[in-house]
Amino acid sequence: MSIKTDTTTTVLVYEKDEDMLARLKIQSVILFEIHRYMAEKGMIQLMPVILSKFTDPLGPDPGSSVIKTGEIEYQGQKLQLTQSMILHKQIAIGKGLEKFYIMSPNIRLESAHRKDSGVHAFEFTQVDFEFAGETSEFVYKFTEDLMRRVRDAVVELAGDELRKLDRKLTQWEDKFPRYTSHELIDKYGEDWERLSSLEEKTPYWVICHKREFYDKLDRSREGEH
Repeated sequence: MSIKTDTTTTVLVYEKDEDMLARLKIQSVILFEIHRYMAEKGMIQLMPVILSKFTDPLGPDPGSSVIKTGEIEYQGQKLQLTQSMILHKQIAIGKGLEKFYIMSPNIRLESAHRKDSGVHAFEFTQVDFEFAGETSEFVYKFTEDLMRRVRDAVVELAGDELRKLDRKLTQWEDKFPRYTSHELIDKYGEDWERLSSLEEKTPYWVICHKREFYDKLDRSREGEH
């Protein structure tokens, strides 16, 4: 944007941002292909919940970098800005939905020291999906197929935009590499997320994190990480 002035007026002149337009075209292709893939797989789309009385059944996490939950008060109720659809997904499954997805916006009021981390965002939208009764191997393949579909669509439909931004998408193997978080910590130390992402050339899975309350314990492997 440039500002032009004379003695009587100030005129704002907006100049076309070609890089921004290229990014928006790529984003549009990505979103379209995600919706198309989900429809082909028989997934039901749920609309996100923006305000609710409860946003996370675990409550505040003292170890989290999120300093507070955004709240408003309306007609005597305190309502939270949703930063997780965990609770609402559980309700949906309880109502009988077996496979669904949500384009879920999140507001996370991160602490100031996260500002320059490169991986923490104040606001973002995630593709959140759930299956009732499926195995982890099913979810791995579902996600890998989705990622390849999106990559191929971007190359085909937004190739000019990739070249404008001087970006090139590489080919991936059918199965993404899998690492445990313990392996990566041993190899890279506490900064393993950033360092491993710089070294790997394709998407990869990081598994074996600390269990959350909604995970199902495998009794045959009880006591393992």
